[in-house]
Amino acid sequence: MGHSKSVSDVRKRVRNRWSAFEYRRNAHNSASTAFDDGGIENEMVHNEHDADNVDKVGTPAVEPVPLLQTQAKMSSTEINAAPVEIIDLTSDTEETEVTTSDTDLANEEVPLETAVTQYPFKLIKSDIYDAGRASRHFITLQSIFSEPGLKKVWLFSYQYELDYILPMFCDDVEVTIIAQEGTVLPPTIRTASISKLLSKMKTYFINMPPYTCHHSKMIINQYSDFSCRLFIPSNNFTSTETNLPQQVIWCSPILPPKNSVSGVSIFRDDLLLYLDTYPCDLKPLCVAMEAVDFSRIDNAGVQFVFSAPKPSRTKRRGEHITSGIRLAHQKLSKYHHADRSDHTFNATHHYLSQVSTIGAPLKTKSKKPANLFSHLMIPLYSGINPYSTNLGRQRIDDVPETEELKYLYRKHKIKPYIVYPTDREIRSCPMGYMTGGWFHFHWMKTDFTRLHYRILKQWGVLHKQSSEANNPRAATPSHTKFYMKGTTTSHGQKPFEQLDWCLFTTANLSGHAWGTTTRRPQNYEVGVLLCSDEKHALTAKSASDLIYTNFEGSGRSLKDEKATISHNTCILVPFTIPLGQYTTSDESFCISHNYMQPDSLGNQHLAT
Repeated sequence: MGHSKSVSDVRKRVRNRWSAFEYRRNAHNSASTAFDDGGIENEMVHNEHDADNVDKVGTPAVEPVPLLQTQAKMSSTEINAAPVEIIDLTSDTEETEVTTSDTDLANEEVPLETAVTQYPFKLIKSDIYDAGRASRHFITLQSIFSEPGLKKVWLFSYQYELDYILPMFCDDVEVTIIAQEGTVLPPTIRTASISKLLSKMKTYFINMPPYTCHHSKMIINQYSDFSCRLFIPSNNFTSTETNLPQQVIWCSPILPPKNSVSGVSIFRDDLLLYLDTYPCDLKPLCVAMEAVDFSRIDNAGVQFVFSAPKPSRTKRRGEHITSGIRLAHQKLSKYHHADRSDHTFNATHHYLSQVSTIGAPLKTKSKKPANLFSHLMIPLYSGINPYSTNLGRQRIDDVPETEELKYLYRKHKIKPYIVYPTDREIRSCPMGYMTGGWFHFHWMKTDFTRLHYRILKQWGVLHKQSSEANNPRAATPSHTKFYMKGTTTSHGQKPFEQLDWCLFTTANLSGHAWGTTTRRPQNYEVGVLLCSDEKHALTAKSASDLIYTNFEGSGRSLKDEKATISHNTCILVPFTIPLGQYTTSDESFCISHNYMQPDSLGNQHLAT
């Protein structure tokens, strides 16, 4: 078999694994033609989420494909990336304010201590929904990858479409890719600029065990003056995923080189612990991180959180690594309220999880289904879990029965929210079922998963976007993963406008992403935790309000130009605030179910 044919076969195999669902049209193809003309590939890319919905049997959702196993024989149509290191993790056993430009990235130009409101979260501008619109709350990958003075970039992701991202870089940038084996589509377009990029590009492939994935999404830029900047996007690096569902990026300020007065940094220490979990040589990146001043991140009250499957100790320092749900608990322990006597008597505590995948249910002691967020995370982070103050004493996961949990929630005035798109929302949004390929909640799969779903729905946990939303994206679902807590003390307050804390992460609602209190995570995940305190106010506002409603292009309110709050960080979220509770007729979108009712473009969703 000729080499060019083998390249085609590899590409076809990867595309086949990423294309699990077919979209057919009953009506004419005019809408599809318009979509193709918009420059977005009319193909649904299968993603990483199936790994969160399987037991330890069956076929893995994404089988590793050794794209670069014959590096010495690679043709010009493949990745000319040297060196390429294949890492095998399968051998060991594992225990159970101000510009209007959409390319402007800088609120870091405003000194933190004098800024009125910081907006570290940006909505990724979509070629489909946002053509011709400008806002400082938009961001593009192009603007990140083409920043002036960019010298080196390290990319962490689950999927790479190199035809899409490489043209965004200047040809003198040194690109390093960290990816799961079989998740990189090599370039088909070979220009002089791309050839120069590829000649310097370093690629580290990690071979993950079945049902797990390298799910982290992170960009670390280093500039010619050795300053750095970090970004955590919700999207992988493919055109369809960037433009179809809603996506958000957390942007750090510019981190200058260290000076003699630079102090220790909790954020940097946790980031280095995470990088130490990789069984490949990321020393140049670690050196770059050790050489910059993280005080602007630390002073903003931002902390780094992560999940990592192994090792349990760092390579360099021999320190024990805590990650996943236990690390988040460690950082949120001061926000316990159920085990404190000084909490406000009339306060209601609102906990929200908005994700793109809801994984397999947990089991209670009576073997009934339980949800990771409502049954394990909230009890842990609120202090209801009897082991909340000392997880080291816990030997098994303490998952309460649903009726017991409902009683405790009433007693401690706790209200859980899980935000997940309904089939009606996906069907009616501008791009219809094509946006649904990234949303995995296989609640129709078995009697056990159906019971899990009925428990959540009848309890009133499931929520959707407000039907009053009026913007070009409408109810387009969000690929983001937000976990947040807000407290209200009166009926007039809206939940989540004021926040106690917010966790923005790549981790979906699954045991593989988070682990449990007794089991380590199985995926690589990253995120940032922001908390309110006496120095930092934390608020949340919908992108619909910041960008599309009563705001000019820069995102500055037309109704209120007066600065009223200092030291406030505003979390831009892609869903509406307030939310709407599921009605009796609402059902969560189930990607493995056939939907014959046409969507807004006339398509049906056929899962088989």
